[in-house]
Amino acid sequence: MKKKMLILIMSMVLIPIVLGQAVPEDVDTGTAQVIAQEHKNTRKFVSDEITRQRNDFFNEMEAQGKEYENKAEDLVSNAVWKLGLMWAGVVVFIFGVGNFLGRKLDKRKWNKMLESAKAEIIAEVNKKKAVVETELKQKSNQILAREMDVSMKEQYIDKAKPQLHEMQRRLKAQQEELNQVIHKINL
Repeated sequence: MKKKMLILIMSMVLIPIVLGQAVPEDVDTGTAQVIAQEHKNTRKFVSDEITRQRNDFFNEMEAQGKEYENKAEDLVSNAVWKLGLMWAGVVVFIFGVGNFLGRKLDKRKWNKMLESAKAEIIAEVNKKKAVVETELKQKSNQILAREMDVSMKEQYIDKAKPQLHEMQRRLKAQQEELNQVIHKINL
């Protein structure tokens, strides 16, 4: 049923178109030829114009496509450069911060090491100073002991001097007596 309806509608539409193409009987054949030629020229003009416009459209679309493609490539290359520069900046920043922190930590480490070295040197100097002081105290004690010993000996000598003088005097007297006895024996 639909097919029949469709055929009926198509025939109703096509009948006036087909009848409109036919040349009426009362028309002059020369005029009909001129009109046919004009129709042919008009169709050719319309066909040529549509072809020209289509070609212009395609050419213009190709030109715009190439322009858009160039712009897109420029945008992408600019974006890549900017992204590359940004990442280079990030890398430089990270290495710079890392280097800065590393130097700061190295400086702290060296300062601590310097402080510990100073403390060790001061402790060593203090040890040597303590050793020197103890040696000095020992030597001063030895000197004091010697001085005390010398003073005690001097006191002993001072006490013993009169006895020694007495002994020397007695020895001289005995020697003189001995000499006299020897002299008497030899005579």
